[in-house]
This record gives sequence, structure tokens and C-alpha cells, in this order.
Amino acid sequence: MTLAVEETKSGPMINRGIGLLLVLQLAAGTATAEAISPKLKNAFAKARTERVAVVGIGDSNQQFGGHGWSHYMKLALCKEFGCWGGGVAWEHYPSAKEQEKAPLTADITHNAFSSWYLPAGQTAKVSWVNGQTHITHNQPLDITGPVRLTCRYRTFPEEGSIMPSIRLDQPPWTVLAKKTVSTKGQKGEVAYASVDIPADPRRTNQIMGSYAPVGVTIEGPFLGECMRVENPAMTHGLSYTTFYARGGRSLYDMLSTFTKEYGEARSVDFFRELRMPLNSSKTCIVIINSGLNDRNAKNASIGPKGGIEPGSSPEAYGDNLAGVLKILTEYWVKAGGAPETIVFALMPSHPVATPDCPKLAGYRQAALDLAATMPNAGCILLPELVTQREMTEKKHYDKGVASDSHLSRDGYEALSKAVATALAQ
Repeated sequence: MTLAVEETKSGPMINRGIGLLLVLQLAAGTATAEAISPKLKNAFAKARTERVAVVGIGDSNQQFGGHGWSHYMKLALCKEFGCWGGGVAWEHYPSAKEQEKAPLTADITHNAFSSWYLPAGQTAKVSWVNGQTHITHNQPLDITGPVRLTCRYRTFPEEGSIMPSIRLDQPPWTVLAKKTVSTKGQKGEVAYASVDIPADPRRTNQIMGSYAPVGVTIEGPFLGECMRVENPAMTHGLSYTTFYARGGRSLYDMLSTFTKEYGEARSVDFFRELRMPLNSSKTCIVIINSGLNDRNAKNASIGPKGGIEPGSSPEAYGDNLAGVLKILTEYWVKAGGAPETIVFALMPSHPVATPDCPKLAGYRQAALDLAATMPNAGCILLPELVTQREMTEKKHYDKGVASDSHLSRDGYEALSKAVATALAQ
């Protein structure tokens, strides 16, 4: 399971009169607000000189059709600012059947964010479900340069083994690097194993990193958690990791997931892993995309104010958004980060009408109001970059239908390029 913005700077609060006027103007499609916050431009500019991590959070648009923002935003941002790594590729959440066969306990996982577990005496092989990550020739990470695969796993008192490897992912499937690694050690201890391949200008096809070459048996006990592919010579640029992507979910659902399902220990573990390969200021930018599903929210808000109804109101949206920023900042700090080094890019959903849905316009205003109170948050206003009329004319909506809640591949690509270009200006 693949899991991979924030930025803020204090600014004056917009008074209610101006705020109402701005909502009406946005709803009418008039360009009155900055499409991109200068705070976000400053945060992304750091990628010109240091390694920066980008984390994506969103609803079904995050990975719609297997692409969405997770693919096209990553592609556009990394092409604009450079790419040092492919993001963190996490293993899946164990199913109930897997849990029954191989129960995970705290002394084994220490609240790992995700895992692939084999008890002592069990064996398995890498499959399309587990234990591999791919870097294609057209991804922003230059596979002709040096490449390092790092696998994170846990150790056990009994003897087990893995064989981290990198292969050319086309016939004859040549294994370019591999290393046999014992998983024996103190129970539940985090360990890492890396393999490297040198630069090769002739390497222009997809490569695959995995816990073992295809066909090679992994011997339990073993608990694999995640993999990371990077260019060890690249000291600046971006990586992109999706942290949350669930269809039909609102900010209320996101905040509930972060506080209850993910929880503190596992979320801190995620951010600790994310920070590890960063350098200099160790900056993380979190891009939060939500709004379309918030229009149907039923529950009262659960942010710092709490209890705001109706749950679909801009006020409830703003409260839940504030709650997301607050809890993620807490996790980041507990993972060792400074609060000013996590930057939030608030990107309410794309427009679906002209004039736009009043609720979506209200959510954008709520995001603007929240960002104005914070030094490490800013907004990306999609209608100010690409209007709904242009999106309709160029068939940027899914299946060519105007005003859809999802976009076509061309739509995600066009809007992502517009965001990346504006951030770089």
C-alpha cells in the first residue's frame, strides 16, 4: 500500500464584509484572490537547495483510476522542483484473515504504520500484493542515475532471512543488485537493509525494488514495513508520498481516521520514517484536498471548536480542517520535527459549476481564513488557476462530462501542471 502540504505565515484576518464579497466573487468565477499563497511558494523553493518531502491527503480524487493527484501532482511538482526519491512505499494493512493466521501484537510491531508479517516457520514470496515497488522510466526520479533501495523490517530472536534486490523490470528480468540479510535480532527492533546500483545511461526501462527477487523465498519470522527508492547523489528536490486517500470521505472522516484508526503511535512512526532521509531544515509539505464530500457531511465538526452544525457548513469545514492541521503538527513534532518545518497547502476541491457551488466557495473562504492565522499554511485555489469553463471546454472532467466530481487523466495533469508552474513563479 502506497502511503506521501503545508506552509503558513501570519497575515491579517479578512473581515466579514470582505470575506463575504470574496466568496461571492469566487462563486462568480472572478479572479480576486491569489491562486497560490506566497508562503507555499517559499516552502517549495526550499526544494531548490535541499530535500523536501511532500505528503498528499485527499478523497477519491487522490488516487482516482489509479492515478489522480497521487500520480499527476507528484509528476508535475517533481518535474518543476527536482526529485530525490520515489516516496515511501508502505505495505498493506493486514486483513482479518491474515491477522488470524499471523496475529500481530504490540511487542512485534511497536505500532508500525503498516506491515507484512510472517511468523517463524512460515515462508512467502514477493507478489504483486506485497514486497515490491516500481520506478518507471517516465517517473521524475532519474533511473539512469545511481539508485538505492532501502527496506525497513523488524528483527526476531529466531533466524529468518530476506534478500533485498533491484531488478530490470523487463525480460530477461536481470537482477542488478541483491543482498542476503538475516532478520535475527532483538524482538521488534527496527532495522534497515539497502542495496545500490550505479548510474547507467543505458538504463531507460522500469526497475523494481523488492524484499527478495521474484521466485526467491522469504523465511519467517519477518515483518516488512516499507521501502524507499532514492538517488543517493541527489541532495535536493522532492519526494511524494500519499498518506490518506479514501473515496466518499470528508475532512470529518480524515480527522477521525488520523486520531482513531491511525492513532498517535502509528502516525508518528510514519512521519519519523518520512523525516529520516531529509536534510537541512527537514521540511515536509502536506497538500490537503477536500470539499466535494464535505457538502454531504452530517456530523457536527470535531476540530478545536467542536460541535459546529450543520456539518456541511463552511464553519464546520474550517473547524475540521483546523483539527487536521493541529493533529498532524502534533504527530510531526513528536516524530522529531520542528513545528515550523511542516507546511500545509490547503487545496479545496476543483470547481463543478459556473458560478461554482456556494458550499465549495465557502470552503475556499474558510481555508483562506484559517491560513491567514497560521505562519505555516497557505492556499491553492484551483478555480483561480483553471476556470470551470476552460475545464469543460477541454474535457478535463471524467468521461468528458461537465462538472463531474472526478477529473480525466488530462484534467489531473493540466491542473497539476498549473499548480506546479504557479508555485515556481
